[in-house]
Amino acid sequence: MTITACGEDDVSGDPGVPTLELTAGSKGALTVPKRAAPGVIQLTLRNKSKGDAEAQLIRIDGDHSRSEVLDALGRAASAKPWKDFLFAAGGVGMTDPGDTRSATQELAAGTTYYVFNASAEGQPQPSDLHKIEISRDQEGALPETNATISATDHGYTTDGLTSGRNEVTFENTGRQPHHLLLGQLRKGATIADAKRFLLSDTDGGSGPFPPAGSEAATSVLERGTSQVITLDLKPGKYALYCFVSDRRGGPPHIVRGMISAVTVK
Repeated sequence: MTITACGEDDVSGDPGVPTLELTAGSKGALTVPKRAAPGVIQLTLRNKSKGDAEAQLIRIDGDHSRSEVLDALGRAASAKPWKDFLFAAGGVGMTDPGDTRSATQELAAGTTYYVFNASAEGQPQPSDLHKIEISRDQEGALPETNATISATDHGYTTDGLTSGRNEVTFENTGRQPHHLLLGQLRKGATIADAKRFLLSDTDGGSGPFPPAGSEAATSVLERGTSQVITLDLKPGKYALYCFVSDRRGGPPHIVRGMISAVTVK
């Protein structure tokens, strides 16, 4: 099943928050500014490619080559233990061809970030990792929202979600890295149906997820971090789930029971 972002162009946020614009070109390669100020920033991804795009930020502690970073990413993607210097740092989730998406979050001063297109085919190459230098000190706080989705180890809690356009604080309150995958369920479908379908080997059909139902996918966040995202939701029952593995490796979190239900009225 392919999870896509909700709605049409989604560029939300406080007009007083600075914007960092990222562009996925015709072949999916990202164009990324080399510098950004720390503090709260709106990340905007414009997808001009013919495929899905996803701008995943990673934070690197210490001085490490691109080859070391790529090796660490490969290990994490293969459900092996994460390297101590590698941390998921948010970004912009799945963006359809021709769409623009955004997420508002905080970038830390004096920190090294890389960003890459996590939806590109194949393993990232050194040229696919784009370094962003974070310079001067700056304080800020994420804009307040009326809805919250909290990732825990291993589940989700929600508050304030309504049908229509939602500005949502997505926060990771667990100890492990998590993302949010969200899919509307068909009438009568259960979370057990969704889990069975998502863990099956079939590539055909949408199973318990209606083709025209609301869907969303965020980037991966480490423990204690959050971002503001926009969700366009239709009334109905939704499955929320995570396919990230623990930092020590192992199966994706959905296997460990990280799939929850919420009803939007």
